Amino acid sequence: MKKFVFILASILLVAALASCNKSNADKNNGKSGGNSGRVSTKVEMKLIANFNADYFRYADFQVKYPEGGSIKTENLVAPEENTRSNWSKTFYYTSEADVVFEIICTPKDVEYETATKTQGSKEYEYVIFNNNCLVSLQIKNYDASGQPMYEGYYGSTLKNYAVTNEGQVVETHGFGAEMSISSLAVKINGEESNNFKENQLNSYKFHYRIVTDEDGLTAESVKE
Repeated sequence: MKKFVFILASILLVAALASCNKSNADKNNGKSGGNSGRVSTKVEMKLIANFNADYFRYADFQVKYPEGGSIKTENLVAPEENTRSNWSKTFYYTSEADVVFEIICTPKDVEYETATKTQGSKEYEYVIFNNNCLVSLQIKNYDASGQPMYEGYYGSTLKNYAVTNEGQVVETHGFGAEMSISSLAVKINGEESNNFKENQLNSYKFHYRIVTDEDGLTAESVKE
């Protein structure tokens, strides 16, 4: 069997799942100077919720989003074993709006598959669980001709990947557990712990307002 060397990618959590502001996004994506008189007339928002199959062993996931004047709820479908779900939906706004997207995690009342390991002075009983996921809201502005105002997207991203030394994302059940034992713990030195649920089985909320500024229509995060 091929031996993998695993690297746990850093969690890219931008402002605690709040958006970078547009000026920083422009700068980070290589935009120089102003828009040369161009005005944003449309905002694209792409919601992504991809979870390794292990997540669905222990929880159900739903997405809530505004569409057509109402709030819609959609269940995420568990993918095949050793793969990730691949859900995304793109929204377009041409006028000011208040926008809330939610990814709702509801833990199941099931027995965890666990293992035990001692690190230093602590013994951890932890869930065998691959925590690969991608939760993201990607945003881009367009001018009246349909051209993007700058390269790339701004927005919020939580990415947690276990990868091989070749950079390939690992989807195999359980491999992620060895890299994050303490955060996957259900017992520490025999005492009950909520680390697994608190660190892995999370809900996420993105709240933005589509507003008009000096560059036209844009999305701004709302701090709650």
